[in-house]
Amino acid sequence: MNVTYPQRKPDQNSSQQSAQDGVQCWHVAVVVALLVAILVAILILVPIYTLNNTGGGGTPDVIGHSDIDMDSTFGNDLFTDVDSFDYLNPSENFQMVTNHSLDFTQKLALNMINNLVKSGKVDFVSDLKSSNYTSLPCKNTCTRKNITCAQRLVLIDAGGGVKSTDLSNGLHVGSAIAIRGKLKTTTQRFVIDLLMSNGKAMHLNPRLRYFTDNNVLVVNSFLNNVWGYEQRHTTNFPFAAGKFFEIVIRCNAKAFNITANGLSITFDYQAGVQLKKIMSMQLENIEVIDVMLM
Repeated sequence: MNVTYPQRKPDQNSSQQSAQDGVQCWHVAVVVALLVAILVAILILVPIYTLNNTGGGGTPDVIGHSDIDMDSTFGNDLFTDVDSFDYLNPSENFQMVTNHSLDFTQKLALNMINNLVKSGKVDFVSDLKSSNYTSLPCKNTCTRKNITCAQRLVLIDAGGGVKSTDLSNGLHVGSAIAIRGKLKTTTQRFVIDLLMSNGKAMHLNPRLRYFTDNNVLVVNSFLNNVWGYEQRHTTNFPFAAGKFFEIVIRCNAKAFNITANGLSITFDYQAGVQLKKIMSMQLENIEVIDVMLM
């Protein structure tokens, strides 16, 4: 006997439940993906924020690092045990000034710099915070005990190994000119002249081998076509052929103070010399690195 069973109708409630379960699973997947994306963003952004905000205890960005190996040839040319050096701050780049000039440019607001770290055997008496600065950089006219503002002077080739630079605003008590350069291996003498309309307020003439003079530093003036009394220094001659040098000429109340690689001498102002009337400077037989007015 054949028995016929009635066909079972689809369960409508079961189909609706499966569709709802699928929608819920898709929602859960979206939420999980969003949470993972947020977590990844936090892991990336938090370290970046910490590095860029040094005031909150994070590790500060190092925008300038100088490491000079005294055992290297370059280091030995720059420093000796008795040398000193300064950090100058032109408006567009950092510059470490030694017996040589080292520059690098950094696109950063300088008033964000709030720390200076030094290491090694260096006698450095102060940091930025103790110099009473409100912001960096400062104007060319400002000066402090440990930080000096300076401007690089433009040199013009006058021919015959002579270079000149403009000092049309004159000098004053407290002014200083720093000349950094290198002597050729064949150099016998070189000259630095501070010029006025009626002659030379100061004529600095180091002679390595010049006629009968060997290792003699001569200072004089030449005003109204007349040479003054010549000053000659024969001890601790600081220059050598083929070597770097730094000369700083400071304008004191009564005399020029000249320092050169550790040697220090004074040259009294001659009659008729007024600092404000010194209009230019000439350099002869020098491979100039830079000239700074401070």
